[in-house]
Amino acid sequence: MKLLRLERSLWDVTAVIEESNDGECCPLTDFLADIGAQHPGTANGMYDLFERFSVSGKEKFNDDLCHYADKNEKIWQFTKGRLRVLWFYGQGNRIVVCSHGFLKQSQKTPKKEINRAISTKKQYEVAVEINAVTIQEEEDDH
Repeated sequence: MKLLRLERSLWDVTAVIEESNDGECCPLTDFLADIGAQHPGTANGMYDLFERFSVSGKEKFNDDLCHYADKNEKIWQFTKGRLRVLWFYGQGNRIVVCSHGFLKQSQKTPKKEINRAISTKKQYEVAVEINAVTIQEEEDDH
């Protein structure tokens, strides 16, 4: 599994890179770029959350900005307005792996979004077991 490093300090904040017939893409950064065209403040604010988390970890966040989406599966979400990014702790708990982002339409986080993050987490865990996780640097600024 390939991850894209979004921020690096005390914590690495990363996002999943998916492979397809057309090559590689990062669903999260693609989503944030699309949203940024319509809501630049919200997308930039999410990148600011990533940077803050990389410096201080979860301890400096209140529940409005970062909380469980699914406590049993240990899936978290960053929150900026209606924008949500689902994530989980990676190996060693000094890495955050962001699965994907979406715009929240209702009070509760949709189960299909949580299931997508759970699936990504399971794929990550398998990749860790076989030592097949690589992290690449982000090439351009957001």
